[in-house]
Amino acid sequence: MASNTKQHCQGRHASVTLEDISCSRVCHAKDDSDWQYRFRELCHYKLDHGDCLVSGHYQPNLSLGNWVMTQRRQYGHLKNGRSSTLTDSRIALMDALGFVWTLRQDAGIIWRERYN
Repeated sequence: MASNTKQHCQGRHASVTLEDISCSRVCHAKDDSDWQYRFRELCHYKLDHGDCLVSGHYQPNLSLGNWVMTQRRQYGHLKNGRSSTLTDSRIALMDALGFVWTLRQDAGIIWRERYN
């Protein structure tokens, strides 16, 4: 594995390395769930781009963009007391990776970080 997979991702709930969360570029186990597969793709995106801000129109991987939008929507459902496919463990993994759940709220911060 490349040395940058040991990069640490800080989150509100945990500090893990990308290696700890099984972000292997090579393998995709047959019994792997779609969620885990997309999560690994998000890990690779973070390694390549430095953030988890995948556009819904991300041309190299439209499926990843759709998945990211779905995760944000499911998080909104959970916060509004509706049923959601997100579990506490999935939220913890996403938080540890530095996932931004609400873009509108954080848009100013994100813009300033990218500008600087």
